[in-house]
Amino acid sequence: MANEQYLSSSTGRIAYFDLGAGPTILFVHGFCEEKSMFEPFHNLQEQYRLIIPDLPGFGSSDTMRGTGAMEAYTQALKELTEALNVDRFIYVGHSMGAYVGLDWMAKEPNRFQAFSLFHSHPFADAEAKKAARQKSIDFLQKHGSQTYLKPFLTALFPEHKRARFAKRIDILAARSKALSAAAIIFALEAMMHRQDHAHTLTHFPRPVQCIVGELDDIAPLEFGLGQVHLAPTTLFHLISDCGHMGQWECPNIIQEKFQVVFLELETKSQCCHQK
Repeated sequence: MANEQYLSSSTGRIAYFDLGAGPTILFVHGFCEEKSMFEPFHNLQEQYRLIIPDLPGFGSSDTMRGTGAMEAYTQALKELTEALNVDRFIYVGHSMGAYVGLDWMAKEPNRFQAFSLFHSHPFADAEAKKAARQKSIDFLQKHGSQTYLKPFLTALFPEHKRARFAKRIDILAARSKALSAAAIIFALEAMMHRQDHAHTLTHFPRPVQCIVGELDDIAPLEFGLGQVHLAPTTLFHLISDCGHMGQWECPNIIQEKFQVVFLELETKSQCCHQK
């Protein structure tokens, strides 16, 4: 297990891993997750510097108060990278982690060397999705987080895989045991009110990767196809027999797809040097 480090920021304590050396990859987890979600990719530290934080409210990072907003997560990541003297990075955002990154990219696009939407998309919530999130908020306010988490985490895996990944689901649930209802509600509110960032990708001049699980009900194929032609350089990967948790369902295949982005950056860099 990697050594956990901490930073005091304006959003409270931020917990993170800082592994390896080389070009930086910033891995950002999704909703009701934490930094251990990227353990299958820790071997990349042999070639890259991996910065893997817990977003505020999740893992070992402090919970924020007030109404949830994407800008709060963005601020935490901005302060962390500045404290670690990281000016530019490859951004890999899983699910909600990509929403956070897109909010940041809209403000400071030049810090992003490439962007990977890992089981995610750039679109704002439809009204039906907002209603579902509000229903979850109402449930959490009434029942707390413990009865919410295990069913939620289970649903992240395709139904026919849940028995196979039962042990992994138990581990994820155990790691989320301390997650408060306040932190979950903050994130739900932030997602409900987030901006649509299709236009943000349209104006992004560097590689954008879309990793879509064929069986993903959280970020379904229709959303994946909807983002294919947004960015000038889009690398689209449809992963067969995969749901929302590719890092556990098929980590080797997902890492191969990450390497496609790294190769694309190296190729572009070589072309620039040749010019």
